[in-house]
Amino acid sequence: MSVNPGVRLFFDRLVWYTRFLGSRAFGRQDVDQRGFRGAVNLVFGVDPDAAWHCDFSDSGFRFHKGRSVTAIGSIVLDADTFLRILAGLTSCTTCQMTGKLRIEGDGHCAFILPSIIMQTHARARRKGLFGWLTRRFVQRALRRSQTGYELKL
Repeated sequence: MSVNPGVRLFFDRLVWYTRFLGSRAFGRQDVDQRGFRGAVNLVFGVDPDAAWHCDFSDSGFRFHKGRSVTAIGSIVLDADTFLRILAGLTSCTTCQMTGKLRIEGDGHCAFILPSIIMQTHARARRKGLFGWLTRRFVQRALRRSQTGYELKL
């Protein structure tokens, strides 16, 4: 079973984005990550192709394809749950409380996915070119997922 094409598009673009722009791309202020070092896996199924990880270091953070063998924790959920969160149809907290999103390892990992989603939604709400580009990107990922979900801001 392959990973959902919408999830693949979203995270493969995050890999590309953070490779070239680093964590500065996610905000004008430095990301406060004092005391948080290591990698966090984002796992969307048993397929090795259905995982990405985020490395945190003194210089910021970067997304990478695949699982990190030295991860301090993992966020485990299925693709449909992620796409519902991305579309704004449900929240990370609700999914975590109902067991659709699980945190394995360090509890601080619970803040990674909500942060990604909140940053994406905040950018999509902006006016102008950057807001338009983010809305188009999320809408494209949702369309490619073939779930029928639409972005609700």
